[in-house]
Amino acid sequence: MNRNKLGVPRLVSDKSIHLRRFVGRYGNFETVKETLVTVGLTKFQGVKKSMNGANRQIAMLLLANLALIPSAGSFGNANGAGAKAISVVGGEMKLNLEPAWGSIISITDASGRVWCEGGLGLQFFEWRWQREVPLKVLQWRQDKNKVQLEGVLEDVGVKVNGAFICSSQAITIRLKLHNVSPKQQLLEIRLRMPLLCIQSARWSFFDGREEIATPRINITRKGLGGLFPLTAICDDASGIAVGINPPEYHSWLCAGVRLKDKVPHFFYAVRRVLDKGQSEPVTFVLFSFKGRWGTAMAVERYYDLFPESFRVARNVDPHFKLVGGYVFGSAPLRWEESRRLFHGWQPHWGHKRTGDWMPDERYWKGSFGDLESHLRTLRKIYTSAVLGNAMTHYLQITQCEAELAEKVFPEAILITKRGRSRKFLHAVPILRGEACYYVFPFANRLYEEISKDVPRLITELGAGGIYFDNAGGTMRHYGGESIRGLTGRAFDDDGEVYITSGIAIANVARLVHSTRSNQYFAGVSSNYVGTYAVARPIDTTIGIEGTPWERPESVAVMRRLMGQKTLCWWEDHLPNVLRWRALTPAQIIEAMRESIRYCLLYGLRWGVLPAVHVQRGRAELVKYMPLLIELVQAGWRAVVPVHTDERLWLARYGKGLKTKLVACNPKREPIRAMLRIDNRFLGDGRFLFAYHERTEQGGRSLKNEVRGHETVIELKIEPKGFRVLSASFELTGEVKGLVAYVRKRRDEWERIVLDCDIVSGSGKALVKVPLPVGGRLKAFERNGKAVDAEHNPIALRAGCALKAVIEDSIILTCPKREIVHFPFMEGDKPEAVIVMPNKPSHREEISAKRLSVYFEYWLGRNEKPSAISVDELSNPARRLKVTNDFSKVPMKRHLVLVGSVRNHPLIFSLCHKVPKLKNLSQSNGSPIGVLGVVEQERRQILFVASRRPNDADTVMLKLLSLLDEKYPSTWGIYDHPMTRKAKIAGKEFTGMEKPPPTKPSPPEPKLPVKLPPNNLLRNGGFEDGEEFPAHWRLSSPSECKFSDDACEGKRAVFLPHGGLYWYQNVKVKAGTTYRFSVWRKFLGRGWLRLWWCEIRKDGTEGRFGRVDEQCIPKNDLVPDFLPAHYFCQQGVWRRVELTFKAPHCEWLSLRLAGSGRVLLDAATLMEVAK
Repeated sequence: MNRNKLGVPRLVSDKSIHLRRFVGRYGNFETVKETLVTVGLTKFQGVKKSMNGANRQIAMLLLANLALIPSAGSFGNANGAGAKAISVVGGEMKLNLEPAWGSIISITDASGRVWCEGGLGLQFFEWRWQREVPLKVLQWRQDKNKVQLEGVLEDVGVKVNGAFICSSQAITIRLKLHNVSPKQQLLEIRLRMPLLCIQSARWSFFDGREEIATPRINITRKGLGGLFPLTAICDDASGIAVGINPPEYHSWLCAGVRLKDKVPHFFYAVRRVLDKGQSEPVTFVLFSFKGRWGTAMAVERYYDLFPESFRVARNVDPHFKLVGGYVFGSAPLRWEESRRLFHGWQPHWGHKRTGDWMPDERYWKGSFGDLESHLRTLRKIYTSAVLGNAMTHYLQITQCEAELAEKVFPEAILITKRGRSRKFLHAVPILRGEACYYVFPFANRLYEEISKDVPRLITELGAGGIYFDNAGGTMRHYGGESIRGLTGRAFDDDGEVYITSGIAIANVARLVHSTRSNQYFAGVSSNYVGTYAVARPIDTTIGIEGTPWERPESVAVMRRLMGQKTLCWWEDHLPNVLRWRALTPAQIIEAMRESIRYCLLYGLRWGVLPAVHVQRGRAELVKYMPLLIELVQAGWRAVVPVHTDERLWLARYGKGLKTKLVACNPKREPIRAMLRIDNRFLGDGRFLFAYHERTEQGGRSLKNEVRGHETVIELKIEPKGFRVLSASFELTGEVKGLVAYVRKRRDEWERIVLDCDIVSGSGKALVKVPLPVGGRLKAFERNGKAVDAEHNPIALRAGCALKAVIEDSIILTCPKREIVHFPFMEGDKPEAVIVMPNKPSHREEISAKRLSVYFEYWLGRNEKPSAISVDELSNPARRLKVTNDFSKVPMKRHLVLVGSVRNHPLIFSLCHKVPKLKNLSQSNGSPIGVLGVVEQERRQILFVASRRPNDADTVMLKLLSLLDEKYPSTWGIYDHPMTRKAKIAGKEFTGMEKPPPTKPSPPEPKLPVKLPPNNLLRNGGFEDGEEFPAHWRLSSPSECKFSDDACEGKRAVFLPHGGLYWYQNVKVKAGTTYRFSVWRKFLGRGWLRLWWCEIRKDGTEGRFGRVDEQCIPKNDLVPDFLPAHYFCQQGVWRRVELTFKAPHCEWLSLRLAGSGRVLLDAATLMEVAK
């Protein structure tokens, strides 16, 4: 029987074609009824009504392929015996299975709603024959929580061991495919469901990247880039979701929905490659959910199913929960800079040759200098930064220097569909123009080298982790024999086998996490995550190397992939996107102010933190960093259970009583809105909210109305303003018509105080309040009397006042003002001495060093706000002295006692005066530390006491955070011609600056332009040369495209793609000022960089300078924050220029780099007259 004529399916077809369906009693084919059904398969022809032997086989094959098994009755199993349908219950749903074919008969959710009957289930498609392969079940077993089956795909020789595993959260369909045939098998495994119940006017489909409301056309999302490993479909009542097991590697995913007679046919698919004798797992996770909050409910449930995949790895350095960036200088001043900027990790370029990550003598070149000296320098840098921040070793993990790749790691060179990847020169100045190949760093000699280098980088040199650059993970490696047998391979639509680079990156990241760095395991940071496989092991990422307004859709994609991990933006890029030369100083100040406000609101919306160099000089971002850090570490959540004005940006962090709700107004006008918070989603009770204490509204009363299952709050939010609400009380019991005013504040003892004044309503309920980690409930009062409301219901009525006092894990024995005003300094001279224990622990020494430089740093930073290195702030005369010999401290000096209460005799001697210190020395648990001030022998003593020596640094950090309120730091805004024009360079930017007098901008040159005769660039107009512009070179061989849309002459040239650049080497005079310029026209989204680089005598590259320009046609800042004409426009010729002084060298390389569709013309290099 020629099965290719039997209506064979294509793998994922975009066409919907009619196919005959046979409906009849299983085992009796004398009578067959014909109907038409629309399915995504190729056309089937020639089936007759007569049921001879051949057609009976055809009908059986179709029944198996289309999973059209009747939903009732008795079915024959593989041995011919009768078998009833099997029910599997879990994930708020019920599956009915047909044992003979392993097909799903029907799906019902917890409410009894029937999602689908017939025509659904697992499907196996074999690519080479382009057809579906039936699964024949040989036997099945059922126990309490699991249904297991053993079967075979007979036509391709693949054994299938399957299990339907039930839990309260999901039904897991776990398959193991084993190829017993002599040939390689290419299989697509699809879970398909025609959802008969979704025929309402409103429904949504989540394809793994975006939610589409009520699709009117067939939708297929396939590939891997940016795809969340889950798809879902729902209406207002309920929904159904299908995903994979995140630890399982895949190189291809596909989600889709096909509309057939207004019925959505929902499917999810993966592809597997099975070599002879190879086994591969395939796991689907299936659950239903309430549709009240759309398909975001499915993402939220998926986070709860696989929490380890969306949180920082266990026992990894907690610095990876903070922001990245660069802080320069010596410890411990650098520690203080990092602490104030919430700086947790920093990439460091520690190798000299891409691919030789742990430099050693085998691949070390003499031109690199002395190897041992280089390693000593690295060791000093990494070990000195441990407590200030985690220094991560920078790896271009998917690249390798060309000579090294060709001679040592040839099998690792990436193979594209067209063949071996091309050699290229980096357009990134830090890479020194090194010639490189893209590589696949796994299951080859390169990975063996990496598996030796990474542990040595961490254990021998002291790196706190590894930073992956270019970690998107979407590159396809068609490695042939070199990837044979690897897990996670897929095949493209032409049947060619590949594996994605993300699987290699994930394996290297797993290697990093298995290596201990000091007391923690090493962490992993990256510049970008493009696949779920990469996102899972990454602890923190800088997202896009730009700002949120450039690609806001990418921020949402990465936040979803990263779950509750830290995501930050890396660059400002404002001068690149603004037409700042044409703007007035007042307009530049407006643009700076509005972009900062946008970044703050967008950060609150998506949990995105500004990197260190984005914070510097921006007073508003620095002010709200503690709030942003608290929200992000509470954990971003996918669902915001709030009905309100659609113009607001909403976000939710944390769960239950740890919930924080954010509402941002991105509009130019104020918004008055009612927030209807659905308490059913948050927990069992009714929740009351207060303004967050870190916002401007903190400490004010907030009106809460409980209406049924909702808490209703009215907010009026000013233009570009925001509100953050904290869950403060949970009432479990009968509550009717309750109206209460709630506020949250910190008292003078740094305790959290929650007040609830009830003005109407009544009820009787248990009352809970949120407790911080390590904190405890100090007191709970009803109308001034202590009650145990958490375990005994209390009456609630009008006039009732509730008050809760909560202590942190570090408590104060005196009001905060006494600690903050402790006499550390008199002007810029120390007045206090830090006294440590006689034998301090390492943590106690570090905590003392932190405090010793606190005022040295604060005074120096405010004097030099724009200093890049903290070494410029160094002034040892301002440093507090540290000693462990109390007898040598002059009587006129005040004392700061730092250490654990049991290890420090002076702190222990104060126990009789301070009962809380005595309790700290005797008990375990909370609190872990105590801060306080006492007076003794006419001098003041500040004690920074911890329960254990290892907690000393934690207690010190609490003290320093209190001092920051009195001693805030000031940083200067970056130095750039744009900021110099507005007179804000090097100063703290508050947004209230007065612009300098406006000078008229020089007029734009008129078109067409003329090239000057003394142009130092040859063929600056790109006119000479037929297929390639004469005298210009590309950084790697590639095609060249011209356009007759020119601003000078008859043609312009396109910017090359793939990270390549045009360049010329020009002889220059050292110390002479030059102006490098080019005319450009953006034809859409694009980026252009003008770049000069020193060429040394040995051919290596040295100093460099650059200017960038970007075009963002779809700009999220427009129109609510800034007008469109402030930005670089597409379709317009403009000149970009860079003025610089030539270094002491003979030759410079002048380069034009970037991305997107950009036309270039009239390039010049001119000497600038003195």
